[in-house]
Amino acid sequence: MRKLFNLIFILGLLWSFLFAGFVIDLRNQTRSFEKADGLVVLTGGTGRIDGGFKLLSEGQGKRLLLSGINQDLDFETIMRDIGQDPALKNCCVDAESNSTDTRTNAIEAVSWAKKKGYKSLILITSDFHMPRSQIIFEEYSEGILIIPHPVKSEISPLGMAIEFNKYLLSLARFGLTS
Repeated sequence: MRKLFNLIFILGLLWSFLFAGFVIDLRNQTRSFEKADGLVVLTGGTGRIDGGFKLLSEGQGKRLLLSGINQDLDFETIMRDIGQDPALKNCCVDAESNSTDTRTNAIEAVSWAKKKGYKSLILITSDFHMPRSQIIFEEYSEGILIIPHPVKSEISPLGMAIEFNKYLLSLARFGLTS
């Protein structure tokens, strides 16, 4: 029984140190100002879509993909709701609603980039979501350069712990198989 307690204690201590490092790394994330062929916004968090449109307007990418939009909404409604001109669809904005999680976001985004002939993508998501998103996107990138663009956001301590655990699982799944 004592060995089990010691093991749980050591694992808890290790998790705590790794979690602290994860939080510190998040605070030190910086945005990249590199240009890319395409921009991909993982929808679902505050500031992500605005960040994507800002980069598009600055010429950081040729075209923007809104990945994982609500399947019950049409493109024109979404564009009006976020304060953007629906006519942007013709020149420089695409939307996909097949994605249901970060893995399918990556698969859909890479497929979109390949169809467009893109060699690089700026990935736009919340800062706390970026580490896991990068791991998953790199796994499915098929040689496409993934450039992170974290959006500062608020998250509860419990939400951060949950995201950290998902990050650890992604490391185990993708990081160790590379």
